[in-house]
Amino acid sequence: MTTIEEETSDAGEGTPWHLSGNNAPVFDEVTVTELDVKGSVPPELSGRYFRNGANPQTGTSPHWFVGDGMVHGIEISEGKANWYRNRYVRTPMYANPDTDRMELYLD
Repeated sequence: MTTIEEETSDAGEGTPWHLSGNNAPVFDEVTVTELDVKGSVPPELSGRYFRNGANPQTGTSPHWFVGDGMVHGIEISEGKANWYRNRYVRTPMYANPDTDRMELYLD
């Protein structure tokens, strides 16, 4: 079984809730197989679950909806979590993190 600790931002005191704890940005793209499961997964449960949401590449964001997109996915079958992977959505904002975001849209 594989256990992974993803690198997230080190949120200090005064950090907004949407950038800390379980909501902290994830900086690494990973693919992990043979995942450890806490508890149990019913063997009848089979399929893939995908989730997308904001994940600021720079670690900062003025609002919890603002950030580069990241897609997370997991495959479950036969009582096991077979894999987890996450990837940033490759947008112009992702490719140019230091560019004024308005410039990308007003061009």
